[in-house]
Amino acid sequence: MMRLKSSRWCLAHHLEDLFVDTILKMLYNVLFMEQTLLVIKPDAVRAKHIGEIISAIEKNFEIVDIKYTRLTKLQAERFYAIHKGKPFYNDLIKFITSGPVVGILLQGENVQRRLREFIGATDPKKAQPNTIRARFGSSITENAVHASNPDEDPQKEIRIFFPKYKKKGKLE
Repeated sequence: MMRLKSSRWCLAHHLEDLFVDTILKMLYNVLFMEQTLLVIKPDAVRAKHIGEIISAIEKNFEIVDIKYTRLTKLQAERFYAIHKGKPFYNDLIKFITSGPVVGILLQGENVQRRLREFIGATDPKKAQPNTIRARFGSSITENAVHASNPDEDPQKEIRIFFPKYKKKGKLE
């Protein structure tokens, strides 16, 4: 009988430890994990670079969700609203809606800054060697990928691709 009580106590203690660990991990994620969006643009999709780009990303970042889609004009206008009125805006909308794109939701510590460094400068000619844009981009517009700018509104961009993620890290 004593052995049974001891076993129950050990199991209860183990479950309590698991519960505390789970709560601490959840709290850590809420406090320290950022989310960001990477979009593989139509030029890279047409050139069949999706697999190579995802392979590079998954080796360096935590992928939460992926979506292969084609943006409507309205979605593209919402996505690039910050550029409305700029001379390149109409060409940007035309380009991003010209074919399918792949939206990738990423999370991790400092993921917004780290991803932007990883993909390289907007102009592939000025991007550091071996960055995504240096490897797969051909011009400032056709630069293979878009990454949310942390100084703007990454959550707004995330919701365009992943509306079920209403708040950071929460499905609704």
